Amino acid sequence: RGLDKAPRHGQMARGGGRGGGQVGREVVARLLSGRELASVSVVPGDCVRKIRKSVLLATRAEASAGEGSQVGFESFDLVLDTRLLADREKVEACGLLEEGAELLVLRTPPFQILTASDDRFARIFDGITGDCTHTFHGHRNAVRAAVFSPCGGYVATASDDFSAKLFDAKSSRHLWTFKGHRNNINAVDFGPCGQLVLTGSDDGTAKLFACDRPWPSELVNTFHSRNVVNSVRFSPDGSRVLTASDDKTARMFDAETGREILAFKHPDFVRSAAWSPDGRQIVSGGDDGIARIFDISSDSVMRTFEDHSDGVCSATFSPDGRLLLTASQDHLARIFDLGTGRCRTICRGHTDFVCSATFSADGTKILTASDDGTSRIFPVETGDCSRTYDVGPYHVSTAVFAPEPR
Repeated sequence: RGLDKAPRHGQMARGGGRGGGQVGREVVARLLSGRELASVSVVPGDCVRKIRKSVLLATRAEASAGEGSQVGFESFDLVLDTRLLADREKVEACGLLEEGAELLVLRTPPFQILTASDDRFARIFDGITGDCTHTFHGHRNAVRAAVFSPCGGYVATASDDFSAKLFDAKSSRHLWTFKGHRNNINAVDFGPCGQLVLTGSDDGTAKLFACDRPWPSELVNTFHSRNVVNSVRFSPDGSRVLTASDDKTARMFDAETGREILAFKHPDFVRSAAWSPDGRQIVSGGDDGIARIFDISSDSVMRTFEDHSDGVCSATFSPDGRLLLTASQDHLARIFDLGTGRCRTICRGHTDFVCSATFSADGTKILTASDDGTSRIFPVETGDCSRTYDVGPYHVSTAVFAPEPR
């Protein structure tokens, strides 16, 4: 297939003499059917990316020749003994130089993730390869949050430089800066139609901006709390706004008038508040280590979740409303079954605060962001880390999945 053939096991793969060569081997990549798709020569120091490129060439060659029934795909996972391999991994570190090691090639739908971090940047990563594909520049201080617009065409960011920014997601081009806050901006959200941007700040306010007008930074409304606003969320229908604050409340406002509708009181700082998919409940998480579900109609606590040993940084419902996901300063994310109230999955692997966690659109995976400088994906069923995205020695404040194509 035009791929380099490796020397047989034990022979020198590079170099002319025993002292200067490196022992390598030939790695076989197979489809689920067992058919060999590619055979690639690798030596110590090579990355898994080299194998991916060879497999991609093989699939394209077979597709152009009309061979095979499962070829011609551009997006796939490389699996070794049930473990997904990242492109940046060295072949010797992940066990590909061991005798008998073979890779399984699994077709996988492409996806992207978006991160916000302390190094002043937001980034988009290819979900399959782990490569950073887009970097959003312009902030002069830490980026505390980043979100996609509902259609996925735009990215909004919030920063400690007192500004929020709007970018084109495809080109990374900066489009507009939203100004008006007098302190760090901790949170940002798009309205359901993508025409409004909501921000929350250390100045004790949340602000609503229009981004569909000749002057996109036009301030539409301001929502007041009595202390730092840590998170902001539109209701599913866009008619209400939910904030979480260091004033020990989660507050609900009318998005059009700015009128406060309800204040959900807590015994400590509230770090996060989110809506249920039907908009009838909210869930909050705070420094007391407890996640609480409130019924909006009665303004009462329906259930509490007290499994974490430290503060809850974020809490959110699954897309179908059956599960609850929490992220904590105890370095864990937990998934709860709302039918039983019990913790069904514990996601381990982070070595510092887990700052945020969110579900994929199909509810099968969660994505976390941590102060340990990584974002990770965990399957809901197992809680075993399947992918890691390394941002570097910087705290990662938020991470979200890109919207699926419509």
